Amino acid sequence: MPTVFLTATAPAGVTSPVFFNDADGLECVVFTGIAPTTITVFNLTGGFPNWSTNWRNLACGVTQTDGQFTIGPTDGVVRAVPGPPTVGFGLVAHNISGPATLRARVEYGQVGPVVPCGFGTRPKPSTPPSWVWDAARIGALFPFPIDAGVVALMAGFFGTAEFANLLCASLPPQSPDLSQVAYGRPEETLRAFLVAHAWPVFCECVPGTPAPTPPDPPTTLLPPNLPVRDLPSCSQTDLCGAIIALLKEVHALETTVGYMQAYLTTLQRHGVPFASVRGPVHTGLTGSGSLGVERIIGLQAAVTAKPSNLQEFLGAPAYISDLGWLSALTGDGLVDEIRLTRDIQAWASKILPYASSVGWALRPGVEITLTELLAEP
Repeated sequence: MPTVFLTATAPAGVTSPVFFNDADGLECVVFTGIAPTTITVFNLTGGFPNWSTNWRNLACGVTQTDGQFTIGPTDGVVRAVPGPPTVGFGLVAHNISGPATLRARVEYGQVGPVVPCGFGTRPKPSTPPSWVWDAARIGALFPFPIDAGVVALMAGFFGTAEFANLLCASLPPQSPDLSQVAYGRPEETLRAFLVAHAWPVFCECVPGTPAPTPPDPPTTLLPPNLPVRDLPSCSQTDLCGAIIALLKEVHALETTVGYMQAYLTTLQRHGVPFASVRGPVHTGLTGSGSLGVERIIGLQAAVTAKPSNLQEFLGAPAYISDLGWLSALTGDGLVDEIRLTRDIQAWASKILPYASSVGWALRPGVEITLTELLAEP
């Protein structure tokens, strides 16, 4: 519960001094976060003086002044906090015979969102200083029947060391959605998932008063095609336990092979395509220009008209000079280009899948048809 101490100094004579916050010397206290509904004022000086509260905005300007109240030296006086724009308060003592020094304490309820583990985090007393992850330790983090599939995903951490002081040095990360683990940097996602589920098993909040709020328990959002099997419940020290360990290793291999197949399919379709299909056809292209493309793996250029006086050289098919150029471009500029030298020419640059547009520049009298070549689905 937030607590502030305030001091008012009354000079000689009868005056109404203002209280100042001991922490920052200001005559107003601004709440952090959402304003509470009440504050409780305590008289630390003695006697039964008359005080009043004035409510403040963010600039410490007075938004409302309450009537005076008499406050004794023992029980606190509860004052209701008015609504917006009130975000703080101040105190004024009335008709005080000085010289005198007055002291006050003000308490108010929790404001803003509750911060988990307000006194810090630490390993549980039963947690060893370090350990090595294996199927049994990781499997113990998850309930049946999903643990076999989850442990398979975690197989990459088998044999790696974990240190309690590092795991418990801070609050756990939010448990990620593993349905997208095959994209981006999966090891980082899997590590966050492992830590989120390991933290409540091995770590805890540092105790204090009031009791700290623990972090929210982790959620388990798994890939839709994750292998899930019921495992028999038995001791890991017997034959059945050995079979379970073997099944977990098999599941890990199944998952790894599945991801390798997905990556290989993507590589075959775009990195080293083994076949292509014809896409959009653009006819009657002359002069210079460009057109937008998306994920093409090649282009076929067919010359449909050309001047009769172009020089040709021996080749199969014949090499034709000075037909023009084709180019591949991204938003950053030119990434590749090729000279047109044949009546029908295919261009399969490895950079073409990254192109967002292709351009052409043809000599006068040359007309071509461009056909987009796409990866076989």
